[in-house]
Amino acid sequence: MAEALLDTRGTWQAAQSPFAIHYSRRMLEEVRLAVVDAFFSLPRGGVEVGGVLLGTRREQAIEIADYLPIDCEHAFGPSFTLSQGDVERLRAVLQAIREKPGGPEVVGWYHSHNRSGLFLSESDLEIHRRFFPEPWQVALVLRPHLSQPMRAGFFVREADGSMRAATSYQEFVVEAFRRVAINGASPTEPAQAQPVAPPQPVKETVAAAPVELPSSPQFLPPRQTDGQAISLPNFLRDQGPKPHMKFWIASVLVAGSVMGILGFVALSTRILSRGAVSNAAGLASPGNAGWMNMLDSDGQLQIRWDTGSRAVEKARSAVLLVSDAGEQQRISLDPAQLRAGSLTYTRHSGRVDARLTIDTEGGPYETATTFLGETPAALEAEAAASSAEAAALERQNEELRKQNTTLQSQVKTLETQLEQLRKPPEKKRPPEANRFFDPLE
Repeated sequence: MAEALLDTRGTWQAAQSPFAIHYSRRMLEEVRLAVVDAFFSLPRGGVEVGGVLLGTRREQAIEIADYLPIDCEHAFGPSFTLSQGDVERLRAVLQAIREKPGGPEVVGWYHSHNRSGLFLSESDLEIHRRFFPEPWQVALVLRPHLSQPMRAGFFVREADGSMRAATSYQEFVVEAFRRVAINGASPTEPAQAQPVAPPQPVKETVAAAPVELPSSPQFLPPRQTDGQAISLPNFLRDQGPKPHMKFWIASVLVAGSVMGILGFVALSTRILSRGAVSNAAGLASPGNAGWMNMLDSDGQLQIRWDTGSRAVEKARSAVLLVSDAGEQQRISLDPAQLRAGSLTYTRHSGRVDARLTIDTEGGPYETATTFLGETPAALEAEAAASSAEAAALERQNEELRKQNTTLQSQVKTLETQLEQLRKPPEKKRPPEANRFFDPLE
């Protein structure tokens, strides 16, 4: 009796999204395994990976049927940050897909966040705007974890073209896809499937015929495309108890630890050997200071950054530049404040840009992020109340000014009357006193 993965379809739908997203569970399982492998490839979170999502689009939905990994040499560290060489290879892959007649469309891309939450960083947004500019192209972010199921979330452009990057409108759990037993029946036969009920809000239905994918070995990873089911890796099969299992497990753990240490040292050596990357002007570009994101709560933004990065450990000082409603606010941070990892900012608009520049002895490090959202109802209500209160105060001031003018006029009248009362009465001289006095008389 053979075992295989039954290809079913998951659905992602959010009220804020102008279309639904249908995806192949087989495709998502393969992506999950690739993310997990990369997560455990190095100590302390491994490396992040990404790829192109392929499928078809309709007016009210897109279908994701397969994927192509994006090569990333991790020139800037374990995060999924593309170098110039990575960008050129991605551009060539996208061009080859577009030129293949009758092939699938590029409906978006995916990447993992191993050390942060489900959001789109500034570099993620730059990739999305540059290579996936169509209004129907989506981004999928996956977050692996050591002891919990993997979480994921789609990011979509709304009808007006805006895109919320801080959080996905709807997260979901990516569970390991259960193997099903095939006893002389097709792996797509519903009676033999019995897949695991997925977590809410994912809805399972039997998938339509999969979209044909480009078969060039230059772009596709080696796997079966002849309609046969794709088997799970051997280490996920239920093989039953084996002799000397404890010795085998211990050997694998020791070998994995040694390979992980050697890989980490090799990656660190390659990163350090590159040194500072020069820009077109010949100046040293800032290094990557790690992840950064913002969480909103009724207009209160919690700006957070990676306190485990080398830049924070070696920081002498830092400057946080916040752009909001056309104004910029410069916030200086000392090493202690930087190690705190966050601060709270009251936003005044639907877009806030934050850039953190960390000064170290080895040079500057930078990281940035953007918050996109609506103006909070609490802020709107507060602004309306403030406007009403200001108008009422202005009316009171006008009445007081009129009363003051009247009182000042009354005071002047009283002062005049009082001055007249204070004057002594004039004494009239007798008539003879007015006669001219002649001293010779």
